[in-house]
Amino acid sequence: AVPLVAGGLLEMAVLAWSLPAALWLRPRRTSFLGQAAKSWEFGWQTLASTLYARIGITVLGLAGWAVAVAEYSRAAIIYSGLSLIPAAAAAAFFPALVRAAKRSDTSGFARILSEHVKDLATLLVPFDLLLIAFGGHVLRLIYGGGVTAGSVDCLRILLIAFLLIVMNSVLAVGLFAIHAQRQVAMLSVVSLGVSFAANLVLVPRYSTQGAAWATVISEVATTSLFLPLLRRRIQDLRREGAAIGRDRRDVLSQ
Repeated sequence: AVPLVAGGLLEMAVLAWSLPAALWLRPRRTSFLGQAAKSWEFGWQTLASTLYARIGITVLGLAGWAVAVAEYSRAAIIYSGLSLIPAAAAAAFFPALVRAAKRSDTSGFARILSEHVKDLATLLVPFDLLLIAFGGHVLRLIYGGGVTAGSVDCLRILLIAFLLIVMNSVLAVGLFAIHAQRQVAMLSVVSLGVSFAANLVLVPRYSTQGAAWATVISEVATTSLFLPLLRRRIQDLRREGAAIGRDRRDVLSQ
């Protein structure tokens, strides 16, 4: 349990150390730091989603429940690995979103987002439902015969959060394409605060399942924060496109 708790504290320390760069650092894109910042844009939301589960491990460990830490960590490790799939898939259509944003093409931007949400949902929702149905077999295949019913229940709850990660990955990439990195970082910090609070409330009463449901709550908070922000930014993009169109018409009419 001690290495798992220490790992959680270390990841949270890295997040706290990196936060100023995500919020305020604006290096030139041609520099080494600039390239690192571009990579960080895609990694931020994935790291936050991973930390939601890691916070639960840390709270369980600080409560002194070594058996619960081992039980929950088996499911959390699988969940953390799965969270990379939608993030990588969403990053694949990032260039198309950037091109649409540069043209202030809001209809094209929204169309690309909706198409890829449908594509990811078509691929990942059946996959997720299969894992929910056969989660116990997956855990036993990976960890052997020592898997408890508690680990299976935690994995099934975390797989609900995985469905929200699919949506949040698309929302985050859409926000990155219209240069909302700072807002994404700030809202992710809010979601991490929600995760801490949910774990502190649920873990003492419900142990490992409380930690799993706290992760679901964290992803719901992320969706509820990202979606209105993306809508506002698309409206801003629409206004910018209308202003550019008026300027062009004025130039052509002269």
